Amino acid sequence: ESEANFIGYLVASNHPDLYYQYSANLMAMRYAVAATYGRDSIIGRALVDSLPKGIIKNIRESQDFWRSYQNKAEPFFKLFYDNYLKLNQQQDGIKGYSKMVGLLVAYREKYGLD
Repeated sequence: ESEANFIGYLVASNHPDLYYQYSANLMAMRYAVAATYGRDSIIGRALVDSLPKGIIKNIRESQDFWRSYQNKAEPFFKLFYDNYLKLNQQQDGIKGYSKMVGLLVAYREKYGLD
C-alpha cells in the first residue's frame, strides 16, 4: 500500500497540471504531519498551526467528506482491512501507511527537491 501511494505521489507531483501537483503534495504533507504528530504531538500541532488557512480549509473539506461515510461498523472494517493487509504480505497492516513518509524522505535525500 505505501509503495502504491508513493508511486501515485510521484506521478501526480510530476504531472503538468498544477491541481495534480497540489493534491500530491497535500497528501504527502498530511502523511508527514500525521507521522510527526504520532511521535511528538507538540511539534505536530505546531506544524498544523503553521499551515496557510487555505490548506487547512482543504484538509477540513476532505475530512468532512470522508467523515460523512463513517458509520458504527467502521472499527470492524478497519480491523478487517488490517488483517486483510497482513494476510497479503503487508506485515504492518494499516500501520504500514506510515512507510509512505520514509519513502518520501529517502527519495528527497537521493534526488533532492523538484
